[in-house]
Amino acid sequence: MSILLILAVVLFIAFLVETLVEFLLAPLFEKVPKLAPFKWVTMYVAIAVAMFAAFLYRLDLVFMLAQFLGVQEIPQTTYGIVITGIAIGKGSNY
Repeated sequence: MSILLILAVVLFIAFLVETLVEFLLAPLFEKVPKLAPFKWVTMYVAIAVAMFAAFLYRLDLVFMLAQFLGVQEIPQTTYGIVITGIAIGKGSNY
């Protein structure tokens, strides 16, 4: 699989996470005055959703990049999936 295709999927997931989190949570923080000070929580919800997606689809960008470059010594790890999930979640905030 091409690394560009993988990156396109990751960017699409980041876009999808941001869109869904903003669609579902932003109205709550805008319409309920008591929740307004906690709007920052949406960033962490986006990271949690992205990490769930990374585990669901077994997305480990470090492993995938190593495979693309022909390096067989780097295994797919939970750590790689976690940092990929965080990157997707934070990437969705941009």
